[in-house]
Amino acid sequence: MKYSLCSVLYGLLVALCCGLLILLVSKTMNRDSQPSPIGLVAGMLMLIGVAFQAILFFVAQRLSATIDDCEEQAVQIVKTGTADKKKTLGELKDQAPILWHFISDKDYDDVPLTQLPHAMASDVRSALSSYAWRRVLWGLAFVLAGGVTVLALRRPKQVTGNYGNMNDYGFGDISYDYDG
Repeated sequence: MKYSLCSVLYGLLVALCCGLLILLVSKTMNRDSQPSPIGLVAGMLMLIGVAFQAILFFVAQRLSATIDDCEEQAVQIVKTGTADKKKTLGELKDQAPILWHFISDKDYDDVPLTQLPHAMASDVRSALSSYAWRRVLWGLAFVLAGGVTVLALRRPKQVTGNYGNMNDYGFGDISYDYDG
């Protein structure tokens, strides 16, 4: 559970940093403009997308850190189990159901039983690595799309406030005669 909470916090932190970076770049590029409402919505959607992808990235990193432990468990199951590969695969599936998701479509018929845990761990490492890289690429796509949208939809600032006294512009001495 603590790994999940850390992944969520790290993901939210990455999204916040990306949002602040886009805000900084946006303010630096054009100081005389402000974001439009559509740009703000695009920025919020970008933050949500980046946060989601970053959380999934950190979850994949946490899972990959547990592969060695699962591999050791699998080695023990193979050593103490029967010579039947199907039974052994069933026991491995029961012991690590989350990691089984990444290798359920693999065929291990030609792998010797003693090499099975190492082959499975290698496949899981490969699958998690490609999964993590896809999360990074999707996160970058969200940052680029959101940043371009926010920058493209900026509008000029509306000048508001006191324009000064009309006497400052030479119009103070005008008098009007309405006697008709």
